[in-house]
Order: sequence, then structure tokens, then C-alpha cells
Amino acid sequence: MRLTVLLLAGLLSGCAMVEGYFMATFDGNIYGSVAHIRTTAEIANDSDVCKDPAKMAPVANSLRDSSLELYNYSQYIKHNDDVINMSSHLVEMTKTLQAFYEKTKPSEAYCHSKLNGIINATSEMQRVIGKEPRY
Repeated sequence: MRLTVLLLAGLLSGCAMVEGYFMATFDGNIYGSVAHIRTTAEIANDSDVCKDPAKMAPVANSLRDSSLELYNYSQYIKHNDDVINMSSHLVEMTKTLQAFYEKTKPSEAYCHSKLNGIINATSEMQRVIGKEPRY
């Protein structure tokens, strides 16, 4: 009986070690970049920026640039597939927003809708990144 318990404990701890090996560790730079993007979107969403497309255009450019920087930073980090996929999606969201402001004058509702999408995506990213082990 003791031998079975010892073998089971050894196997379970070994599985945790293997899972930890194949998981990216917490990266404060990535977490900080995501927090910056989320904060920029929240500030814009809570202010009057959405009422004036001329004021929102630079914010859209900044969100696109920051998202692309996040993607470029994270794309070759080993075992970082979740962050790479999420940041790729975030780049597409912010590119769409930026391109729309470059070509047209979107409505205030469109602006708030897109910013809320970015806020929700970055909140989820922070949740996922925050669960990564810290060594």
C-alpha cells in the first residue's frame, strides 16, 4: 500500500513538473504591455474622445502600434502560444479600428463598441498571463 502511494505521488509530481516545463513563465514586460493597451482603451472609452474622430484617430494609432509591439515581442518566446494567439487577435482588432479612423469618421457608438472589445480582450489576456508560473 505504501509503495502504491509513493509511486502515485511520484507520478503526480512528475506530471506537474512536465506541465510546468512546457508552460511559459510570467513575463512582466508582456503583462505591462497588455496593461498599457487596456489602460489606453479605458481612458479613451471613459473620456469624450469618441465624440471627435480627429481626437480618436491618434488613440487608434497608438493602440495599433502598442498591440503590434506586444505581438512582435512575444511571438518567438517558447511555450507562449496562448499569448501569441491572443496578441495576434488584438493586432487585428486594433488595425481594423485604426484603418476605419484613417478612411472614415466613425460614430461614437462604433468607437465605444471597438474600445470595449479591446478592453475585454486585454482583460482576458491579463487573466491568462497572470496565471503563468513565476520562477
